[in-house]
Order: sequence, then C-alpha cells, then structure tokens
Amino acid sequence: MQRTALSILVTSLALSTASPGSAEDPRAAAARPADGSAAAAPEPRSLTLARALELLDRQSPDLAEQRARIEQADAVARQALAAILPVVSATGSYRHDSAEARLDTPAGSLVLQPRDAFTASARVLVPLFAQNAYWDIARARELGTAQRASFEAGRQQLRGALVRACWLVQSARSIVRVAEQGVTSALEHYESTRRAAEAGTATRLAVLQAQSALARRRGSLTEARAGVDRGELALGALLGRAEPVRVDLPPFQEDAGNPAAGSALVQGSLAARKESAQRSAELRASEHAVTSSTLRFLPALSGSFEAFASDQPYLTGDRQGWRAGLELTWTLYDGGYRYGKRSEALAEQAGARAVAEATRLEIAKQVQDAVLDLQVARDRVHAAREESLAADETASAAQRSFSAGQASSLDVIDALDRSIQAAVGLETAQADLGLAQAALRTARGIAW
Repeated sequence: MQRTALSILVTSLALSTASPGSAEDPRAAAARPADGSAAAAPEPRSLTLARALELLDRQSPDLAEQRARIEQADAVARQALAAILPVVSATGSYRHDSAEARLDTPAGSLVLQPRDAFTASARVLVPLFAQNAYWDIARARELGTAQRASFEAGRQQLRGALVRACWLVQSARSIVRVAEQGVTSALEHYESTRRAAEAGTATRLAVLQAQSALARRRGSLTEARAGVDRGELALGALLGRAEPVRVDLPPFQEDAGNPAAGSALVQGSLAARKESAQRSAELRASEHAVTSSTLRFLPALSGSFEAFASDQPYLTGDRQGWRAGLELTWTLYDGGYRYGKRSEALAEQAGARAVAEATRLEIAKQVQDAVLDLQVARDRVHAAREESLAADETASAAQRSFSAGQASSLDVIDALDRSIQAAVGLETAQADLGLAQAALRTARGIAW
C-alpha cells in the first residue's frame, strides 16, 4: 500500500505523461502561487517522531481495544483463582410455624418446634484439593501473558506503519523540491527560447514548445504539493488531529543488512519479536488445559466450618453452636463432559503448536525478505544516483548546444524531462531505502 501511494506521486511527476497547459504567458503565471490556488494551504504542525509515536499510543483505537482485552484476561484469571480460595457465606432466617411443639423432660422443657424462630449462621468452605483448579489458574495467567504480548506486537507493527507513512510524506516533499527545480529550469529555457526567437535564431514553434513544457512542469508541481498536503492530513488523522501534521524523521542507522548475519539475525529476531512470546504463552496455556482436563477425573476434597445461633434453644438446649467437616466428591459419570473437555484441550494444544511454528516461519521469512529488500534498495540508490548525474550532464550539454544553435528546443525539453525523471527516480529509490530500513527494524522486533 505504501509503495502504491509513492508510485502515484512519482507518476504525477512523470513529465512525459503530463497534459499540456494553456497558452498563458508563463511570466504572468509566475506571479501566482506555484500550487495554482488563491489561498495557501494551512501550515502543518511539526512534530518529532518521538512525540508522534506518543500521540499514536494514546489515540489509536486498535491499541485501546487491545488494552481492554488485557483487562478482560486479567478478570478471567481472577475468576479462575477463586476456585482455590475459601468461600465465606452468612445466612439469616425467620420462621413461623402454626403450632409449637415441646417435650417435657426431667431436665426441663425442650422446644421441638418453636412457633417463631430467628436463626443466623456463618459458613467457611475451604477447597483442600481442587483437582484441576490450579492448572486452570496457570492457563488463565498464560493467556493474560499472551494478550500482553499481543498488545506489544500490535503496538510495534502500528508504530512501524506510522514511521513508513512518515517516510512516504518525506519522500513526497523531496519530490516537490525536484518539481520546483523542474519549474525553474523550464522557465529558464522558456526565457532563453523567447529571447532567441526575438533575435531571429529560434522559431515561434520552439517558444510554444518551451511554454507547453513549463505548463506541464507547473501542473506536476501542483499535483506533488497536493500529494504532500494529503499525506500530512492523513498523518494528522492517524494521530487524532484535524490538522495536517509534519513529522521530522531522524536519520536511521544502516546496520542490519549484512546477509552474513544469516541465522543469527533470524534467531535474534525470533527472541525479540513479541509475536514469539505470544505464541509461546498460548502454547503453555494449551498444555495447562490438557493437564487440567486430565485432573478432572480425580476426586475433589474440601473442608467446612459453620457457626450458628438462634433465639430459640436447639435440641441440645444451647442457643448457639458450630460444626466442622470434610467432604470428598468423586464424579463417576457426567455424561462424557470430561472426555469432551480433554479432547477439546488436546485439539487446542495441537492448534497452538501449529500456530507457533507458522509464526516462527513467518518471522524468519519477514527478516530474510527485509534484508534482501534493503540490499536491493541500496543498489537502486547507487544506480539512481549515477543515472541522475548523467541526466543532469546531458541536460546541461543540451542547453549549451541549443544556445550555440546546434540543438533544437525539443532536444532541450527532452533532456530536461529526463533529468527531472532521473531526480524523481533517485528520490523514490532513497524513499524505498528508508522504507526497507524501517521494515527490517520492525521485522527484527526493535522498538521505535
């Protein structure tokens, strides 16, 4: 997507395909704004890359959603923890019976059924062996770890995308400078041709050709400036602002494009990428799920203590008392639920292993592709620089030949067009180099 946007800008500056302008006097057009508008565009707000990344962290809806998922995972882990913690409950009741029953004994009268009774009790239930609960807790915690790693991975990818977008806008601004130079050279050629026509050494047709070329250059400059404006407005929207934003990029160090690094570079990237940590945590969570599903076949043991009181005496003659006990529960048949849970856990584990391996292969491929792209980008910059120097020399020679009457106006226009196209190609190659550097840094898991 980024390269497509850049190619649109480059195409808009391809002077060979630009449509000719009107026959307006170029000297009169030079008095107007170069972008052809009556009012200047709003000045974009300039930010450092660090500040832009900070705004992105605060404004991104995707990151806000990921933060909510982390909170949700923490809540699930807290729910799982409740299975091994004591449960304390209190109960109060009132009962009215239609008749009262008493039993007279030598020791006194016992109330068998009071007409009115208020009772209260408190109970503590303590799980002593909760079968699978411990592993369910471990699974929930690992899923929380995976969610945090997923957040960091998404954050790193989003920040890398912002940096690449900033590179595209910066490249568009460079293309604007090239287009401005093209307008200047076209205007100089037009003036030279006009003076030659007045002196009788050039034809009226040559003047019209130079004027048409100048109009094309101005149109290309307008399109290039509009591309910059759109890019800066898009950056502003990405950062939650309704105004254009310009981000100043620091120079990047080219330190990771050596193919000799080979497997060491890939292994370092696997260790640094948060996606690897996420998949590892998900795999551990699936292993805990398998253990939990197996332990469901064992009995559960719990202990209880209860204290109670009533306004009427119990059969013992006391108005309060307590009881304690142990309870062993062993489910012998549950309709196949436990077998289904185990099958589900085994399938989840197999899926987690497959996803972890696929992620490992994808990261390795991304790193290797990024290294190759960086090498190609470096070579393209070197070739584009040589092409631009040769095109500039050719344009200078054509202008000298035209002044000496040894070349036509079309020869000069063609040479200037090639010079501008070569300059645009150099800017494009340099932008590709910056994008390749940013892509490699993201692939290696280096934080911005």
